[in-house]
Amino acid sequence: MINLAGKSTEEADEQTKIELDEAGIQIIPLGSQKGEVKTRNIGVLYGWSFDRAWYYWRAKGPGIPPAYANELQLDHGETVRVEGDAGGSTPYIYNKGFAVGSYHIDDQKGLNAFANMLHKIIAEAKEDPRLMKKECEK
Repeated sequence: MINLAGKSTEEADEQTKIELDEAGIQIIPLGSQKGEVKTRNIGVLYGWSFDRAWYYWRAKGPGIPPAYANELQLDHGETVRVEGDAGGSTPYIYNKGFAVGSYHIDDQKGLNAFANMLHKIIAEAKEDPRLMKKECEK
């Protein structure tokens, strides 16, 4: 990811759109942002929000179950950082085996993998008949 701090709103909007589009993350245009990156774009996917910092995305959401978080760590732990930790913490070390609700994502490959993992979590949850039965009863 390129450093977007100090770029114009138009440049930041264009770059964030490219990155979110490639990952398949829905873009929500907002008013002008204040902070490191002046973009009007944020991303949303399955209850997760994505906002751009200077060279990475901050992802916040309802939590990644430990099994998925561990798999993501094994494949992308250098650039998809648990709770934004730059020290290389694993999901277990940082969250003691509980779900992870925040990541910093440093590259496009990691952003794409994160979005794909969210799709996988949702698809597998929908396949569990016990969960779908309860959902249908509402």
